[in-house]
Amino acid sequence: MKEDHHHPHIINIIIISDNRRQEYMLSLDGVRKEITQLYIKGRISDAHYNVLDKIVSDYIAKADNK
Repeated sequence: MKEDHHHPHIINIIIISDNRRQEYMLSLDGVRKEITQLYIKGRISDAHYNVLDKIVSDYIAKADNK
């Protein structure tokens, strides 16, 4: 069987992609925490909190499905 020289390259792309996904998820988690703190401090209303939390949740769900 012929050795595939592209295989390590593909694995590196997958690893980089996974690392970026993890960074993205951490970033979204930070945004969610910031939104929660703003709500706790009374700087945003219930309605704004719910809208923002839904947006972050949607992005997290999309990232989990990839």
